[in-house]
Amino acid sequence: DSFRQRVIDGLPKLDEIAQAGIRAGEVPGVAIAVVLQDEVVYVKGFGVRKAGENAAVDPDTAFQLASCSKPIASTVVAALVSAGAVSWDTRIADADPGFRLHDAYPSVEVTVRDLFAHRSGLGLAGGDLGELGFSRDDILRRIRNVEPSRPCAPTATSA
Repeated sequence: DSFRQRVIDGLPKLDEIAQAGIRAGEVPGVAIAVVLQDEVVYVKGFGVRKAGENAAVDPDTAFQLASCSKPIASTVVAALVSAGAVSWDTRIADADPGFRLHDAYPSVEVTVRDLFAHRSGLGLAGGDLGELGFSRDDILRRIRNVEPSRPCAPTATSA
């Protein structure tokens, strides 16, 4: 369709924008992905991971986003809720039977809503194992070793 073609035709402009930003010193590096109608149509890295170093950015570079990731994650999950794939009250253990936190109760009861509301018992840096180079699978496996920093208070759900 014409919208799709306009997007495809505009992709080379992304290269120019990214390279111009790097040349201007706005950022040392950037990774860009474009998803169009459930298809990845563009993915590319530009520049370096850290100013003054040589490690190049590639499409798999993990950037430290801090709290900027929250609106992204909540938007993705809201789309899944709208599509009926999960609800805000879906227990994480029901969606992923291998999910475990340090303590048994939150491992079974914590919901999607609880994770977004910081009611899992994990401290603010509870899932920051990615900064140490762990993969998503490693993080989900190792998070069970992170002792809670406060009591867990998951929402009551009905089975």
